[in-house]
Amino acid sequence: MSARLHTALVAVRGWFPRGQTLPDAAWKLRHRAVLGLLLAHAVVFLAAGFIMGKPVGEVLTDAAIPALGAFAASRPGLPRIARSSIAAIATMLTSTVVVHLMGGSIEGHFHFFAMIPVVALYEDWVPFGLAVLIVLMHHGLMGTANPRAVYDHSDAWQHPWKWAVIHAAFFAAACVGAIVNWRLHETARDAEQTLSSRLRHQAHHDALTGLPNRTQLMEAGAELIAHGRRRKSPVAVLLIDLDRFKEINDVLGHAAGDVLLARVSELMTTAVRDGDILARLGGDEFAAVLPNTDEEAAVRVASRLLDAINQTVALDGVDLNVDASIGICVSHNLEDDVHTLLRHADIAMYAAKRERTGFEVYQSDQDTATRERLNLLGELRQAVRHDQIVLHYQPKLNLRTGTLVGVEALARWQHPAHGLLAPMEFIPAAEQTGIILPLTLHILEMSLAQLRAWRDEGHLFSVAVNLSPRCLADPQLTARVGALLDKYTIPSGCLELEITENTLAHDPERALATLVELDALGVRISIDDFGTGYSSMSYLKRLPVSELKVDRSFVAEMVTDMDDEMLVRSVIDLGHNLGLTVVAEGVENEETLAALTKAGCDVAQGYHFSRPLSVQAMAVWLRGRTLPVPAPRRALNDDRATA
Repeated sequence: MSARLHTALVAVRGWFPRGQTLPDAAWKLRHRAVLGLLLAHAVVFLAAGFIMGKPVGEVLTDAAIPALGAFAASRPGLPRIARSSIAAIATMLTSTVVVHLMGGSIEGHFHFFAMIPVVALYEDWVPFGLAVLIVLMHHGLMGTANPRAVYDHSDAWQHPWKWAVIHAAFFAAACVGAIVNWRLHETARDAEQTLSSRLRHQAHHDALTGLPNRTQLMEAGAELIAHGRRRKSPVAVLLIDLDRFKEINDVLGHAAGDVLLARVSELMTTAVRDGDILARLGGDEFAAVLPNTDEEAAVRVASRLLDAINQTVALDGVDLNVDASIGICVSHNLEDDVHTLLRHADIAMYAAKRERTGFEVYQSDQDTATRERLNLLGELRQAVRHDQIVLHYQPKLNLRTGTLVGVEALARWQHPAHGLLAPMEFIPAAEQTGIILPLTLHILEMSLAQLRAWRDEGHLFSVAVNLSPRCLADPQLTARVGALLDKYTIPSGCLELEITENTLAHDPERALATLVELDALGVRISIDDFGTGYSSMSYLKRLPVSELKVDRSFVAEMVTDMDDEMLVRSVIDLGHNLGLTVVAEGVENEETLAALTKAGCDVAQGYHFSRPLSVQAMAVWLRGRTLPVPAPRRALNDDRATA
């Protein structure tokens, strides 16, 4: 029974307002209004008393009640509840003065009913209770003990309890109305505060992961850095970027990618320390601010983050292991701010991504390298527009007949300030951005235009152009290639597109779909640098490949290294068993050529035949096979990164 009673009391209590929830600004505004009302009553009492011809002392006494009440309630040194209580008492005593001035008429008693909602404006049970107490004393005590002092009619004098109950009922109704209004105001404020709190949370937190967002990170990071500056303790900033997240989005869809981000964020929260701030900046990029953290401690946190991120996540029936690159920057300079630390951590993160080290600590020379890289990429866009990209062509010869069967197009950049740049100096940077697609299409068009010129001269062979993984992700690639073949009236079989094994590892299904389309167009597909990547043999069997190119790193030492010789022979046998042409790269001497011929290799290219040639030098070579002066050996690797 006691439990039920307690539950009932709690429920009833929930119907009533809590009290003392009015914000200070609202309380001050309402309190000033009540004080103004009291002062207005004092003025009216003075005027009414003199008009009615009452004695001066009585008039001043009547006016003094609201005036002194307003004065006392306005004292700033008193606490809020005391000022509210004084004003409430003065307001209800003012009602007694009104009843007195009106000779106890029924109309005068209405003033009590009008003033109780005014007292309820304070939304505080203490002043409200005091106001009710005064009414009870006036009507209940004085009204029954001396009814002639309260009422002006005989029925009330003869039956004071009857009229006390009547007035109590009216007054109770006024109180109920005031309390309901008070409760509604509290409910509205609670809802407003809840909404405001939710909006503040949404404004400072990421909706997908629940982590703080960039705004919250910048605000909290600024406070932590300022605190660390005062205490002369370092603060570290980590920038975390998931590797190849776009491929997961492309293969499994954005919904699955969102689920993965949420799970990875949960894993990362277990790797940071209490007091650290982990936030999602957007996309697959996160950041952490670590207070009181030197470089050694920041590296430990970064290692834990990488271990946490690398845990296997099951998603749509696929077990995924996500990798990340982390940039670390520690504030050693008192002038460092959160923006500077984030920018430096971003630079270090790109260094980690480029070097595939997992994490890197910011060094000033990274900043210089990044600025140079940005400048280079900006200039590269202009280079494509202003025909600064030139092509050199390396011949490919049939080992059985010695005839020229094709050339490989290799990009060079004729930089206006730095001279002729090899592909290693600009292709890797271009592959990390959207520049690689227009650059590759530009190279492809230049190659087909030159092939058209050679065919018009009677030279019938193919041209090979390298493709980046980003190019295979372009859904319009086949249409673009077909349009260029039509433009220069080149048979599709005279174009070879070279991809690397690693291209297949990134997004095999997308690559397969694009390569099947290109094969249907009649374009030949070649796998470059075979043996250096990690492609699946099952994908190799499914791909519409016509050619394997054995990487130069194996060919160059096959005469002196039995392991390399065995590997080259194995690739040749594999290619022939799959019905593919096998091309050896990096043939530099007669001994290597003889070993490849004996092993049954089909085609070879390398400095033994010719280095990559400009269009003019290629014309000389085609006329008489006159070999130009060989390039220095140090330039052999210039063509490892091509477009």
